[in-house]
Amino acid sequence: MCAVIHESALCLLRLLLLVELFARSSARPTQNFSLCGVFGSMIHQVDKLINSSKKLHGLTDDGLKHFEVVDHRLESLPHIRHTAVHFSSLKVNESLSLLYGYTESFKLHESWLKTVKENFSLPFQSDEGAINHLAHLSNLIVASLHQIKEEVPLLPSSPSFPVVPTAFDATRLSVEISEQLKVFCRWSKRVLLLIRRRSGCSIKDLS
Repeated sequence: MCAVIHESALCLLRLLLLVELFARSSARPTQNFSLCGVFGSMIHQVDKLINSSKKLHGLTDDGLKHFEVVDHRLESLPHIRHTAVHFSSLKVNESLSLLYGYTESFKLHESWLKTVKENFSLPFQSDEGAINHLAHLSNLIVASLHQIKEEVPLLPSSPSFPVVPTAFDATRLSVEISEQLKVFCRWSKRVLLLIRRRSGCSIKDLS
């Protein structure tokens, strides 16, 4: 009789432990926790990209002044919407899809710019760094889109890039892409901070 009671008590204890473990594991949705971590990693990559974007042209502040009045030529660069109305109406799925398209477009432009610089024996290490950060950011966006069961947009087609006849033109294009990349970084960070907050992520979820 005692043996039966003892076995029943052990069985009940095991059941209680299993119930407690299940409750703890289901208290926070795994998908939300993973998505919050991805948002944190994306913001980290954008911060790295900001630093890379400042070094693309390799010019001093005085040298940069010679390019301030030069007209822009790269119509293929993304035209980023950053009005207050746009930010107030952001949706997570649409924002991530747009971020993906912009990221891939800048990656195409950076890869092209690196080749242009190589042709004129100009330093291109900063471009390699930017390409690397853009690639990491793109992979993280894809992971986040998979998390929310959203289709990954088609890759943008490669634009028709202009002919670059001189090293001066290559530097001018570096300045143009650098400035637009900084705009993209500011927009991206603001978007990511907004959708992170709307997703209910806390600071400890981001590591």
